[in-house]
Amino acid sequence: YGGVSLRSDDAGLTWSNSGPSGVDDPYDMCFTGAATGTAVGSRGAIARTTDGGRTWVQQDSGGVCDLSTVAFRDSTHGVAAGSYCILHTADGGATWLAGELQVYEFPWDIAFTGVDSLVAVGRNGLISHSYDGGATWTAAISTTTEGLRSITVRDDGSWVVTTNANVVLSTSDRGVTWS
Repeated sequence: YGGVSLRSDDAGLTWSNSGPSGVDDPYDMCFTGAATGTAVGSRGAIARTTDGGRTWVQQDSGGVCDLSTVAFRDSTHGVAAGSYCILHTADGGATWLAGELQVYEFPWDIAFTGVDSLVAVGRNGLISHSYDGGATWTAAISTTTEGLRSITVRDDGSWVVTTNANVVLSTSDRGVTWS
């Protein structure tokens, strides 16, 4: 879990290892445009780039929990979460404030589904929603006990989740029912 970060300047013809400085084990990245992105990793590491990944600046997370996922709804409002912790930023990551993650398993992926709405997926079929920017969370009924690796929110509002066992789950009613 964790790994390397590769970068291409020629549409994927060649790649270079130019991972975020200060993030030894990058677990996730989120870009809000071609140049601006945030990476998270072990021991609370957070780094931000504004030049497409050429250079990275460490940001103070204020914590030591392993951060497994990061999501931004726009260039300033973001959430990073991991081993039983959640952090919020409203200034592009210049400051990160700790919140309380009220889920029983830690999330592997998180996504904004609206301005203040989020969904998290993770171990043992974890699916959890927040409708207040991540301050409180409500567990949803999952149709699997498999680890849920990633979530994608599609343009039509539906959500697609992949599992450790290569199963794809989807919902078109904001997680009320899954198939």
